[in-house]
Amino acid sequence: MDLMWETTEGILASGHRLAVVTTGGGSQTVHYLLNHPGASRAVLEVQIPYCQRALVDYLAANGPHPVTADTARAMAARAFGRARELTAGDREEGGAADPRLLGAACTAALATRRQRRGEDRCWLALRTPDRYRMVALRFSAESAGRLEQEEVLSQIFLKALAQACGVAASAAAEESLPDWVGVEVFALWAGQALDEFFDSGRVSVERCPDGVFRSDSQGGKRVIFAGSFNPFHEGHEQLAGVASAQTGQEVTLEISVANVDKPTLGYVEVAQRLDALPDKYGVLVTRAATFPEKARLFPGSIFVIGYDTAVRLVDRSYYGGGSGAVGRALAELDESGCSFLVAGRLHREEFRQLQDLDVPQAFRHLFEAIPESVFRRDTSSSELRDPPEPE
Repeated sequence: MDLMWETTEGILASGHRLAVVTTGGGSQTVHYLLNHPGASRAVLEVQIPYCQRALVDYLAANGPHPVTADTARAMAARAFGRARELTAGDREEGGAADPRLLGAACTAALATRRQRRGEDRCWLALRTPDRYRMVALRFSAESAGRLEQEEVLSQIFLKALAQACGVAASAAAEESLPDWVGVEVFALWAGQALDEFFDSGRVSVERCPDGVFRSDSQGGKRVIFAGSFNPFHEGHEQLAGVASAQTGQEVTLEISVANVDKPTLGYVEVAQRLDALPDKYGVLVTRAATFPEKARLFPGSIFVIGYDTAVRLVDRSYYGGGSGAVGRALAELDESGCSFLVAGRLHREEFRQLQDLDVPQAFRHLFEAIPESVFRRDTSSSELRDPPEPE
């Protein structure tokens, strides 16, 4: 116990200013921080939005907010925002955030008497001006009771706070963990523009080739290669190069968090995909699930697509069905000045190209083929993620 207090003393004496939010667990961490002499040196506020309605109010976002990495990340972003608000008088107007500000969050589902979906678990997130430190804790079915889970959780939370504050954790925080708890730690890039995209409903954000994010992603004529890029592979690289050569323009990548036939992507997933993309590309992150939506954001653009995507473009189910849906969508794309550069792709075990696609006559001018002699790559991201079992 004395060693945990020593860790707390190091945190409070580090010069960092903390805003902390916890739900479902983390009470012992709060106890260590607030019951230590001189807590006001570092602790700006502690919030405990324990029920879902309170958490909805805290995040200013409709729920539910389950115990996930994205919930912890959003809580830490809000806590960091509160730290900025509470120290606004300490910096010049418009000045950068103090590098010693820290938003710390804990969301937990610990042992309970009621029936609950999923395992006992916890996510911690610590937001500094330039990164998130994420910690996942998973408690096995053979784990001890709630009090023991809380003790381990708070030990790890204190250690994470100490590391974020640049101080050494006590020996107690370094002790081997019980075998009923698993821990995963990783870091994510953090920035105001990306936070605002996810937390304030902005329609797009752009990561420029220099690594700077901006929330006012500019429209205008672009060559846009939209995809999930999960993962980005050599075929993507080659296709982007071919598209750039054929159009004479640099290619910008685009990831949409909304998708017609896939789950919505959260911050953590998007940030990890962005980290894996080559820095030489500008990358748009949008909420535009369909190409008409993309065209409204970026009129006059050329979209680089594969044959499989082109098939969906002329399939009315892609637009929610209904008579005339395809014609209306293609007409809107035409009016916006957008067009498509189409690469051939294996489709139902046959290599298909633009010439195999049944495009309405009135809109064939919107599509231009990339010749097979220039580009053909049969490996997909899904095959790289889930390679087939050997026969």
